Amino acid sequence: MKQKKIFSTLFILIISIVYLGEINNLNAQPASCKVTFCNCCGDSLQYDIYELGTANHWVIDTKPSLGGCNQANIFTAIPWHTYYLTSFSGCESAIVYFTGCVCVDTQVVMVSCCVEDKPNSPHKNELPKEFKLEQNFPNPFNPVTKIKFELPDAVYVTLTIYDAEGKEIVKPFSGNLLKAGYHEYVWFANSQNLSSGVYFYKLEAGSFTDTKKMLLIK
Repeated sequence: MKQKKIFSTLFILIISIVYLGEINNLNAQPASCKVTFCNCCGDSLQYDIYELGTANHWVIDTKPSLGGCNQANIFTAIPWHTYYLTSFSGCESAIVYFTGCVCVDTQVVMVSCCVEDKPNSPHKNELPKEFKLEQNFPNPFNPVTKIKFELPDAVYVTLTIYDAEGKEIVKPFSGNLLKAGYHEYVWFANSQNLSSGVYFYKLEAGSFTDTKKMLLIK
């Protein structure tokens, strides 16, 4: 009887160790973020994708057969890291940024076409003349909005989004050196399960600082 009790205790102990090991393995596996990229013109274009602050680099193709998008879910991002896209062909379009999320099954990031196809584009062959933070669009929004800003010079940039009480929600740029040009940050508000209400975003670029508010409606 005593041997049976010892055997039962050892069996339970072994099962517990195996179970805890499996849980730890699951927790150690990084969650993935799946992203679909679409351009505004429906053309087949190539874009460079970089992870901000690292040398990680990918190339993505958009396809006319998919309405100017790529094959869904072929790009896996690291959660909460910031990424940016530039045109593979060197077109002077705005640089588009986004943060990899774990709470969104598939993020859709809209990217620009080449401005060479748009002769009246203000981005064509010129850099911004001054620092500028634009009002997000759309506004009100649900659940995605774009925050655009202009940099006449390469400068260290911090972009922070706060709730109405001043609590930091996300900081996609934290003293990152960005080059001069036109920049867009795509914010997926549903990645943090936020409630409807007023939010603020603040841009710090060198000595330039500006804050604007936006409205999330669910």
